[in-house]
Amino acid sequence: MEYIGHMSINISFVIYCIYFLPQIIYNQIKHRANRISHGTHLLMVCANVLDLVYGFGFQLQWQYKMVTILTLVCLLVQQWQIYRDSREKRYPFHILLLAIIAFGVTLLSLKILSVGMLEKVGFVSMFCYAIYWVPQIIKNINAKNATAFSVVFLLLNVLALICDEISALSFNWPLPSVISPMVILSLLCIMVAQHYYYQRLRMIID
Repeated sequence: MEYIGHMSINISFVIYCIYFLPQIIYNQIKHRANRISHGTHLLMVCANVLDLVYGFGFQLQWQYKMVTILTLVCLLVQQWQIYRDSREKRYPFHILLLAIIAFGVTLLSLKILSVGMLEKVGFVSMFCYAIYWVPQIIKNINAKNATAFSVVFLLLNVLALICDEISALSFNWPLPSVISPMVILSLLCIMVAQHYYYQRLRMIID
């Protein structure tokens, strides 16, 4: 079982190293980052920062920790792309996100959280991961458009989450790491379905 866990974590590590690149490239080419829900992006940043504290606090596998760092870097790039493509520059939104990142890094460097507190951080992180697609799903329904996120990015997410679930079960990771992939996977399926549904709808209208 541990051998399967090592295989899955290495596969997911490779996917997570590249999974955000299609989205960054998509944002750069299409200039549609303004269609990304601010709520979704905010929850993505919160989830990732908390995951950073959780992963380093519990000294999880190095792949887990590396992925959180790489994802945070990509989220910062996407934040700049959202700022660039938005007609209305919402400075408080961007300042809040930077403050959250700074707070998380400070909390991590101080190493003052107990095991119990780290578990709570993990559950809050899991909750943010579990719901961060919800604002985007609602925005897609209201706009009848699901082109904010690259479908390649979404499908790579699906593959990575399947590997995450296998790894969590194989290594007996804490409960937040077991539950969150299943919840996120269900919401991602809705996102992918919306992409193809609204694409088909536009083709029919055209």
